[in-house]
Amino acid sequence: MDDKRMTMTERWVPVVGGEIRVRRFRPTAGPGTPVLLVHGAFLNGHLWDGMIEVLQTSSQPLDLIVADLPIGAHQRPMNTGTNVTIPSLVAILISVLDALGLDRVVVAANDTGGAITQHLIVAHPERFSGALLTSTETPDNFPPRYFRFLFPPLRLRAAMWVTCQLLRTNLGRRLPFTFRHLIKRQLQAPEARTLMGPLWTSRGARNDLRLFLKGADPAAMKRAAAKFGTFASPVDVAWSASDRIFPDGDASLLASSFPAGRRVADITDAGSVSPLDQPEQVANRLLALVERTTSE
Repeated sequence: MDDKRMTMTERWVPVVGGEIRVRRFRPTAGPGTPVLLVHGAFLNGHLWDGMIEVLQTSSQPLDLIVADLPIGAHQRPMNTGTNVTIPSLVAILISVLDALGLDRVVVAANDTGGAITQHLIVAHPERFSGALLTSTETPDNFPPRYFRFLFPPLRLRAAMWVTCQLLRTNLGRRLPFTFRHLIKRQLQAPEARTLMGPLWTSRGARNDLRLFLKGADPAAMKRAAAKFGTFASPVDVAWSASDRIFPDGDASLLASSFPAGRRVADITDAGSVSPLDQPEQVANRLLALVERTTSE
């Protein structure tokens, strides 16, 4: 685009167990509302690139923070023996905010990132002025029922390796047990490599993902849900219409669980990973939430 209104910087933030790559997109003309973007498993922060491109020309100044979590396609694996669970990922994200000097931000999340964010906002409610949750796990659907049969084999090195090699191919990414219902459009090879390439080649990245899957704890999700009532800031829930992975009823239930929660218009013509299929629609939902956080 010709009218770029953001500049990007990249840094590695030290956290417990390693370093996290953080990209930051800041307005060129002054400060903007800080927004933390949280991706899901098997992918990295490039999930949000399309939405960021849309927001480059928005009249609403935003300061976008994208961290590559160690749950998929991260470039630098965590140190051997590092705990990779949702609580540790919550701690990582708080470390990122601290390193950037950000006391209070809006957070937007998708897929597994939404499960992490549900823990994040109830563990540290004072750090978040609002949350946008697109299609994601909920306390009664974690891990997702659709993929639950895959969790035991994917905790094994061989099965994880085979699955990640499948994701290198167009056919492999369109299988029902990979990304067919997660991403509606066809990912071309260069984009797929950007989004998940480290999983294809890095044993350390795959091992971190395996550790995360091993530590998936449904009881912890329910404990976090018991605290939803303590998060009083606005929460917008924007589901993908006719989502095959995350049931429609879960969206309304999730929204009603927060004192200031609401379900906004669905994301149309998208799989569960809506920021890839419909970045403009997701951008519009984010802008609406940011406006809500400043007006309520």
